[in-house]
Amino acid sequence: LDKYRLVKYVYDQSQLGLNFALLHLDTEDKMQFFAPFIKKGILDLSKLRLKNLPNDLNELGLIKELNLSSNYFENLPVEALKKLPNLEILHLNLMRFLKDFPTELLTIQNLKKIYVSMQLRNLPSEKEQKDSGIEVLIR
Repeated sequence: LDKYRLVKYVYDQSQLGLNFALLHLDTEDKMQFFAPFIKKGILDLSKLRLKNLPNDLNELGLIKELNLSSNYFENLPVEALKKLPNLEILHLNLMRFLKDFPTELLTIQNLKKIYVSMQLRNLPSEKEQKDSGIEVLIR
């Protein structure tokens, strides 16, 4: 049984198959597996219990909007996000284990909006948002 078929089976049984695919398939199989999920540049990885992101996330295709809400990140993998050259919108709502807003996000080149929840501390000021060109919106 190959990993791709195993992942497809796990996905069909539960959404956690996405988690398994993201973290355990090789890049080529990931590209094939995630192609249907990246519609119009949107990739929804919310509620997958993720604690980290793979280094090859940028290989999955043109990702303009990424939803990482409701995952288990204690530290957001900003370096992996910086590798997404077309990323414009990032969702970080209901991040139970992420306590502080990662200010490094304000250095991501094409990022325009970040959606966050009220529980994050150290949100950037209006001036910091204006200087970076990134709008941080509380939902």
